[in-house]
Amino acid sequence: MKNFFKFRKADTIYGRLWQFLGILLAIAAGVLLFSLVFHYRCPIRYTLGVSCPACGMTRAANCLLHLDFAGAWGYHPLIYSLPVFAVVLGYAYVWDKRELLHSKWLWNIFIVLFIAFWFWRLMQFFGGNDPAFLEPGAIFPTVLRKMTGR
Repeated sequence: MKNFFKFRKADTIYGRLWQFLGILLAIAAGVLLFSLVFHYRCPIRYTLGVSCPACGMTRAANCLLHLDFAGAWGYHPLIYSLPVFAVVLGYAYVWDKRELLHSKWLWNIFIVLFIAFWFWRLMQFFGGNDPAFLEPGAIFPTVLRKMTGR
C-alpha cells in the first residue's frame, strides 16, 4: 500500500511558523479559487432559502484579499474577527500552546459571535430591512410553493 502524505507538526518554532503561513496561504488561495473560478454558493441558502450564519464570508474574504474593506464589511462584518482569531490560533500553534489551541472558551466566543450576528440578521429580515436575505429560487421554498399551489 502506498504511503500517503501525512501532516506532521514541525519541531522548531520557525518550522511551525512556516507551516502556519503555508496554511494561511492555502486558505487565501482557496478563497480566491472558490469566489473567482467556481462561484461558490452557500448550500444552506440555496437549499433552505435563508442565509446561514457565515453567508457572505467567502465574498468578504475575497474583498479583503483585494483590499476592499468597505465591500468586505458589507458582505459580512465578522470577517474582521477572522484575522484576530487566526493570530490567536497562529500564536498557539507556533509557540505550541495546546491548552489555548484546544480551549473551549475561545471556540465558544467565536461561535457565539456568529450566532448573535445571524440572529441580528434574522431580526432585520423580519423587520423588512433586508429583502436579499430570503432566496426565492431555493429548493425548499420552490417545493413548498408547488405543494401548496401558491
